[in-house]
Amino acid sequence: MTLLRVSGLSVDTEGLPVLRGVDFEVSAGERVGLIGESGSGKTVAALTLMGLQPEGFAVQGSVEFEGRQLVGLSDREFSAIRGARMAMVFQEPMTALDPLMRVGQQIIDAVRAHRRVSSSESRRRMLELMARVGFPSPEEQSRRFPHQLSGGQRQRVVIAIALACDPALILADEPTTALDVTVQAQVLALLQRLVAEEGSALLLISHDLAVVSSVCQRVLVMYGGTLVEAATTDEILKAPRHPYTAALLQTSAGIGARSRLAAGRLPTIPGSVPSLGGFPEGCVFRGRCPREQARCREVPPLVGDGHRFACWFPLEPGAAPIAGTFVGR
Repeated sequence: MTLLRVSGLSVDTEGLPVLRGVDFEVSAGERVGLIGESGSGKTVAALTLMGLQPEGFAVQGSVEFEGRQLVGLSDREFSAIRGARMAMVFQEPMTALDPLMRVGQQIIDAVRAHRRVSSSESRRRMLELMARVGFPSPEEQSRRFPHQLSGGQRQRVVIAIALACDPALILADEPTTALDVTVQAQVLALLQRLVAEEGSALLLISHDLAVVSSVCQRVLVMYGGTLVEAATTDEILKAPRHPYTAALLQTSAGIGARSRLAAGRLPTIPGSVPSLGGFPEGCVFRGRCPREQARCREVPPLVGDGHRFACWFPLEPGAAPIAGTFVGR
């Protein structure tokens, strides 16, 4: 069953495009990854789904969640959905938490924001959530302030807040970027286990393909404010069709890039993500793509049945991913 359906989602600010014609779906209980370099539009997409896009950002298109159209809702109408049916785990837990409030009370407030429960019941729920996210002494830890916890512990509190009201969809925006590698793996495993237990869908946003591939069943690749490829995780890893996806694979240290070092240099993608107002005409990746041809000045449609990609000259299924092309030049 389709839980979230995004169609033709576009976001502009002061006449400059931020997102352009984004289309994708998330089914109930599904784990989907949204990847791309910083500046590709991933976070704006997530904030727009939650109705949290910055002031002055104009939204067009359709976002249907549980059969309800979200585009055009007032902030008050969105407030009834945020936290209750759709929740977000932000990138930096220290800024997501109130530094002047004990963490246990912050979880209690999240519960009582959407549920009419007694103080004792909300406290019981808070202690249950803290235990579920891995705190060995929930009662003691609940009395601490955010600065008294480690980065991994703070992110566990943020996850507990997101789960407080059993949402149908959790959006996790780079939830492990601020953590070291060991803690990152623990938090990802925790998040994966909890969404499975709750039956919640997960939209995991990251620039790291290795992180997404370890958790998600399907991957959406975003570049320049638009989707360029969408497929199962296995198809993305083994048979990418878009040159940008192949480049991300080559440069992902977690998926074997170290074995593809050339002349002692880590593979990189030449150039940079276009800035607002700097999107090229036609294919958004053409200025950085080694397969660019004249037709790339036309916008390629997102085509395919199941495995979709937007490229006039895609890689053949199963072809070697243009080895060495993206080593810094």
